[in-house]
This record gives sequence, structure tokens and C-alpha cells, in this order.
Amino acid sequence: MTAAEPPPLPAAAASAPTDAAPLSPDALYARLDGLGYGYGPAFQGLSAARHGSDGTLFAEVEPPAATTGDPGRYLVHPALLDAALHVLGHGSDDRLKLPFSWSGVRLYDGDATAGLQVRFVPAGQDGYGLVATDPDGRPVLTADVLSLRPLDPGQLAGLMSAAGAGGDSLYEVAWVPAGPPTPDPAAPALAVLGHGDLPASLAVPGQPRYRDPAALAAATAEGTPAPDGAIAVFTGAAEPGSGPLEEAHRSARDALALVQQWSAADLPPTTRLIVVTYGAVAAGPDDGVPGLGTSPVGGLLRSAQSEHPGRFVLLDLPHPGTPGPEPTLPNGTFGAVLNSGADDRFAVREGRLLVPRLARLRPPRSAEGPKFDTGRTALITGGTGQLGRALARHLVTHHGIRHVLLTSRRGPDADGARELRTELAEAGAEVTFAACDAADRDALARLLASIPSDRPPGIVVHAAGITDDGLVGSLTGERTAAVLRPKADAAWNLHELTLEHAPEAFVLYSSFAGILGNPGQAAYASANTFLDALAAHRRAIGLPGTSLAWGLWEGDSSLTAGLNRADLARLERSGVAALDPARGVELFDEALAAGRPLAVPVRLDLPSLRTRAVTGEEVPPLYRELVRSTPTRRAPARPRTPDVVGRLAAAQDETGRLRIVREVVRGEVAAILGFTEPGALDMDRGLLDLGFDSLTAVELRNRLNALTGRQLSTTLVFDHPTSEALSRHLLAELSTPDTPDTPNTSATPHTTREAPGAGPGLASALEALDAVLPQATADDGLRDRLRDHLERLLGELSSASPEAGLGSRLETASDDEIFDFIDQELS
Repeated sequence: MTAAEPPPLPAAAASAPTDAAPLSPDALYARLDGLGYGYGPAFQGLSAARHGSDGTLFAEVEPPAATTGDPGRYLVHPALLDAALHVLGHGSDDRLKLPFSWSGVRLYDGDATAGLQVRFVPAGQDGYGLVATDPDGRPVLTADVLSLRPLDPGQLAGLMSAAGAGGDSLYEVAWVPAGPPTPDPAAPALAVLGHGDLPASLAVPGQPRYRDPAALAAATAEGTPAPDGAIAVFTGAAEPGSGPLEEAHRSARDALALVQQWSAADLPPTTRLIVVTYGAVAAGPDDGVPGLGTSPVGGLLRSAQSEHPGRFVLLDLPHPGTPGPEPTLPNGTFGAVLNSGADDRFAVREGRLLVPRLARLRPPRSAEGPKFDTGRTALITGGTGQLGRALARHLVTHHGIRHVLLTSRRGPDADGARELRTELAEAGAEVTFAACDAADRDALARLLASIPSDRPPGIVVHAAGITDDGLVGSLTGERTAAVLRPKADAAWNLHELTLEHAPEAFVLYSSFAGILGNPGQAAYASANTFLDALAAHRRAIGLPGTSLAWGLWEGDSSLTAGLNRADLARLERSGVAALDPARGVELFDEALAAGRPLAVPVRLDLPSLRTRAVTGEEVPPLYRELVRSTPTRRAPARPRTPDVVGRLAAAQDETGRLRIVREVVRGEVAAILGFTEPGALDMDRGLLDLGFDSLTAVELRNRLNALTGRQLSTTLVFDHPTSEALSRHLLAELSTPDTPDTPNTSATPHTTREAPGAGPGLASALEALDAVLPQATADDGLRDRLRDHLERLLGELSSASPEAGLGSRLETASDDEIFDFIDQELS
């Protein structure tokens, strides 16, 4: 307790002397992470630290988020005091040391609500005396000795695992207030795309309106100043006779067309497209997603944002049918979303601008695992796939389910079906396989009718789905619909056709691709986003509903069989690690116990992500509640590599400049392909031979854009097919002055490609063909396909008009269409 007559404060103050060496709080937290003791952002209050030559440590602590609440409850908030102890992680000892005992503690009358300054003086082995003052230097707390004790990180991991529940791989999407926008004194110049009246909440008088992106581009070409942002609204107004499913297909198709039109329009890269939806995401605890039909727009745009950074913004507003007064936009909303830094996804709820963050999800301490009626049937679509088989085993062996119905395209003829039936029968379950397309409403109705009435569906799990990966520019409405069908159509059919059975659990297997926005998976992301929204919709109308946005699982599956080294390296850079199947089925139970409509079971490599944040490498904003992001601190972020432009300016001669660019290109190519030794990369070997495809080509372009501040063409890899050629081209680009009027070549490929014979377009396509011919001739089937395709193109070139030939097709094709041609026809 506070002493009646506090003793005098020791002569040495808590503030650090000027000769004490500064310590990086970010590096300290990264070190603690590496020792197995990671602090979430709510407990990271250390703002500055120093190290004296005599071993004395100094800490400055700001009140962390965990101290919010009743300010009078504590004399010194435990989280504030704990944050001061984080400086004790400094040193070379690789043991984790935790506070063990305090002696000689005295409290004073200083005010700790604004933070602390703390001085730690070594006191024997693994001990410190401490003096803590408030920011004004008034004493708050002293201790004669704080003793520390080492703890084996393995013991800590065991304790954390035994304590409970899913925090290591189970997350949720929390919508939190957006931070202050980047200062911009002027209101943004806006334009509106499309016809019809805007909803009242978006009425912005005097804004010019254009039919589509091409019309806006034409106006800017004639001298109209390009706006800062163009607004396109998806209101979700259903056509007569259509429901949420039909609207989902229509909105996905329209969003794809809009993204492709925007990417093809000759607009400056500083003009961003703001895509507005209404009630299409569950951004609040009670959101029921009344805009269910437009939910696929968000998933598709999230992938487009990953492929084209800085070009698109997502903004979800309250649905006009939301109870209460008509929702309106907070003042300055459009300025905030256009000047918010890295954030590009927003929602407005109750007059506040929110952004999504991944947060740990733990079931309540009192929650038990899910309890099922073991006599009812467990229906699993996609039941013969990797995830479906794992869940079937879990339901039978762990929950005692006696009747399991597994559907798939091949049913009893699926690989491993016979062995799975035998295995589960030995465990006491009756297993039925059915070849049923759940997206076929009539076929699903017949299947449900065949289930005996004395054991109706009690658990419904939709785990079926397909992918059709490709850059958003190469997708078509037909390809997108084909991916939506087994996900969205089947989920909606299950939703409606099982209402009379009142299942205890209704679980939709979604994907983290829709949450993070995986590049090259726009169609798949849009389909999974519909599942996430459907779960929230069911909860809102009083039905069970849980969507599980799974990350990568260990082992082979139909969805991951095509992943190559570059794909796996890209997943690793995104922070996603493979999830052990045994842990996966545990997370199934924990997610249902948590009681949320959306849970994200994904294994994240948080230490790696934190290291990237500390070194200034870009980390997706979605992770900011989990990863301490350097840009939010007082010190500016360091670039991933030394400043390229600055290094070039300091180089002595052209040889030195080329060496610098080669180093940068080699490092980025090696990182994308997963090479651990960039120096071993052959600069003269074709990038296509090394494993580049359309997706990795765009990733390389985006990484080089970020490093150089330039807007490079998406055909970069095909126009300059070796690392050496790319280095020389990049050096030439960086030697040319950049101007604000430089066209966005990443979005306007036709402005960078001349007619065949006069520019690099046809030459680069032919070089790409040359690069893949050796592997084609080694495969009889691929060689025959290639020969037939080239003979058909040769016939067109010889007999048809020039406008119908290959040259014209290449000249008018988008970059993504050229990439898709090579990926689909030659890979």
C-alpha cells in the first residue's frame, strides 16, 4: 500500500542519461517473440528504451490498450507495469526470464495514468532494483529487488497449449475504428460512374458522372483533370424474380467487368476506384448481411487489390433497410479512405469508419465443445476430399456420430472411399457415399429425401469447391460463375432445403483466400465471401451458421495439388504456414464453441511477420492487431532494401549502377521463387524457365514498383525475359526522370505496346514461346496440343485478313490475356 510518509526517492532519477545507448522496442518485441513469449498489441506499451554502460536499463512506457477501463481501479495498472518489464528482454541470453518475486515495494503519489519512466539497476544474478516515475518526474513506485527466473520456452508452449483454446491458430475478423488519415488539407476531387440516382447517403452535389471508366478516361484525355477517386455503387437492387443467389452471380460478373474496364482505362495511377456496397459484410456483432447478394464483390475486389496495389478501395455502408434513422456518411469519409495509407477496405457502422483486423478468437472459458445428437446423420459435401475425410473421422471417433453421408462428384468411386468406409465401420459408424452435385437443387432434394426420417441431418458441413486460378484480367464471367456454382449455389441450396430438418450445426468451409485477398484467386475469393456472408445471414434469422475460412492444410488435396515452389514461397511470405490435419479438426470444435458466424482457422507464422514489420517490410494491414507494425511507431520504417534510387545516385559509374540494380533484381527474383541463396541465381537464364508465370510476374512487378516508386508494365517478365535483361531495362527506367503525368502502365497495357514489328509486344510473346518449347517437346500430349494450336494460328495468319491474325490479337490483347494464353495453352 502507499506509505503514510513516503521515503525520499533515491538520488538516481528514472529518466535515462544522454549517453545511454538507445534500444529498439520493435527489436525487443521481436526477440521476445522468438523466445516464445509474444505480446499482442494490447500489451505492447514500451515506447522507448536505453541501455547504460553499467548494465542499467531505462524504459519509457505509454498506456497500452489493455489499460483502458475504470481508471480508479488500480494504483498502477498491471498492464502498464508489465509493459515496463519488457525492456528486460534485452541481452544475449537466449533463456526466457519471467518475474518471480518482488521485495521492498513502495508506492508513491505520482500519477501513472499517462505513462511511466522506469530505471532498472542490476541487483545480483537475475535481479534488478527499480525506480518508476510519472512523465513529470514524480515518483510512482520503487522496489528494492525484482527477481527473475528462467523458463524453458518448451514449457511455456506446453502451458499455453494446455491453457486453452485455439489462440495459436484460430482468429476472427474484427472491425475496429480506422486510424487518422494521412493529412490532406483539400477535399478529394470525385467522379461517379454509372447511371441512375445515387442513394441519399452518397449524394455528393456537383460531381461529374461518367458512363464507365472508358468515358472517364476519354474525358481526361481531352483535358478534364483526372479525379482523385471515382465512385461505383453496387446497390444490390434485385431484378424481378431473383433472389440472393442470382444477385450474387450478377454482382460478381458486374464487379469483374468493372475491374477489367478500370484496369484497361488510360487513367493515372493516382486515381483510385472506390467500390461501394451496402450491407455486404458483417462489420458489427449483430450484422446480418442484408446485402448478401453483393457479398461476392468484396472477395473479388480484395484479390484485385492484391494484384494492383493502390488502385481500388472497398467501402461498405449500412444497408438502406437497416432499422433506425437513414444512415449517412461521416464527414470526410471519401477523403479518409483515399488518404488512409495502406488500408484499402472500410465499412461505416453507427457513424464510424471501420477497418478489418485479424484478432485471436478464443472460446469462452465456460464453453464446452460442441455436443451433437449421435443418432442423427452428418452430411458432408466434398466428403471424399482431404478436409471432408478428416472431419468424418473426427465426428465418428471423437463425437460418436453413427451415421455419415459423404457426397462428392464420384461418390463411392472416389479415391480412398472404400478404405474410408471400412475404417469408419470398424469405429462403429454406417457410412454412405453419394455421387451428388449439391449445386443441382433437384439432385440435392432427392438426396435429402433419401435420408431415413428417424435420423435426419443433424450436422451439415459444406466442404466442396473448385478453383480456377488466374489474374483478374484474364478471368471471364463464365469462369467466375463456374467457381461460384459449387460453393455459393450448393451452400444456398443446403440452406433452403435443410430448413425443415433444423440441423444442430450448419458449417460452411470457406477460405482464407477470401479474407486476405489472394492474388490470382479472384473467382475463388468471391465464392468464399458469399459463404462467410451466408453464415452471418443465418445467425441473424435465428439459425445455426458458422463459416470457417481455412488456411492451408498439410498434405495433398485437389485444391493444392498444383502448388509449385513459387506458390509455396508466396504463401510463406504472406505469413501462412501449413496446418496439421489433427490440429485442424480440433479447431473445428473450438470454432463452433466460440459461437461466431465467421472463424478463421489458419496457422500464421507470426514471428516471421513481426520480423518483417520490424525491418520495415510491408505487412498487410489485416495483421496489424497481431503484428507490431513499424510504421505506427515514432521512428520511420526502414525500406526492405537500401534506397535504390539513392544508391544509384551515389554510384560512381555506370558499372556500379548496373551492379546495384542487378543485386536488387536478383534478390527479388530469388525471394519470389523461394531461393535461399540469391547469389546462385543465373542472371542469363530465362525467368520462365526458372518457374515464373503470370502471377509471379505481377508479383515481381509490384515488388519492383514498391522499391523504385515507378509504375512498371505487367509484361515486364515477357518483355525482358532474363534477370540480366530485366536489370538493364530497370536501370534505363530509373535513369529517365519520372513525372506525375507518367501513364499507369500497370493499368494501361495498350499504351506501352506498339504494333507488332514496331515494338516489344510480339517479340516478347515469341520469346515466351521459345522459353517453353523445350519443356513442351518433352511431353507427348503437351507437344500435340501445342502443335495443333500453332497450326491453327498459322492458318489464321496465312489465310485471313491481317486484322484476324495472331499479330492483331496480340496487339489488342491485354497483358493479362497474353499471360493467360501462355499459362493455359503452354503450361
